[in-house]
Amino acid sequence: FKNKDVFILFTHLLLLANWKESKFEGIVIARGQLVTSRKSLVKITGLSEQTVRTCLTRLKSTNEITINSTRQGTIIQILNYSKYNENYLK
Repeated sequence: FKNKDVFILFTHLLLLANWKESKFEGIVIARGQLVTSRKSLVKITGLSEQTVRTCLTRLKSTNEITINSTRQGTIIQILNYSKYNENYLK
């Protein structure tokens, strides 16, 4: 990650993602996923809303994440999550 804002956001996504499957408001949130919103990511990271939006677009275009909007919030899936957190499986 050459862009520090992308690095900051991606690091926060890794820290916030489920390390095991769970349920949130009746939907299954898999390992490597999190339910969030842009506003909460702005608050957590200290980045502007435009910067968060741009970083999410960049991470999506480089196949680091997928984004799915639901009534419960935005579900972000970190692709290859186990690559970043494989020690939790051992």
